[in-house]
Amino acid sequence: MVSTRAHTPKAKGNTEQFWLKLWMWDLAAMILAAGILVAIGIILSVHNGKPIPQWPLGVNLNSLIATLSTLFRALVMVFVSEGKSPCQMK
Repeated sequence: MVSTRAHTPKAKGNTEQFWLKLWMWDLAAMILAAGILVAIGIILSVHNGKPIPQWPLGVNLNSLIATLSTLFRALVMVFVSEGKSPCQMK
């Protein structure tokens, strides 16, 4: 049988571990999203005003930025959805 109760820490000493485990994926998504956003900025500033680079396998600057921005949006949606779900319960 599946329990619908929220997980709670068993002892007072485990509170930090409980919150870390609970928010670990959200924190990881936020850190990765920030890193990708910084990477996009660096890539664009390095290639600003220069000719379009010729990379192998048909990859160009536009496809790299599009891929990184898609990953960024997916990671942002991870913690936005976690923040929105408690609001829907009220």
